[in-house]
Amino acid sequence: MEALTLIYFEGCPNADAARDILREAGHPFTEARQEDLAEGHPLRAYTSPTILLGTRVLFGSAAGEAGCSIEPLDRARVLSDLREAAGGYD
Repeated sequence: MEALTLIYFEGCPNADAARDILREAGHPFTEARQEDLAEGHPLRAYTSPTILLGTRVLFGSAAGEAGCSIEPLDRARVLSDLREAAGGYD
């Protein structure tokens, strides 16, 4: 399975919920805290939170600059998208 990454900024009101959903999915993931990334790093251009599977955005968006994800975080949809993207893993 491709790498799973949670992108967020400190203080994001939905980062903890996204982290909990990824833990529930049971697949290892890495976290990319935008403040820790170098200026100009490509992951700084995503909304917070964003969930990437490889380079595919499962939640959030590439906005060109950091900001809050506008779309509400939907646990069931994210889990379903993760299962589908991973070929049905549980």
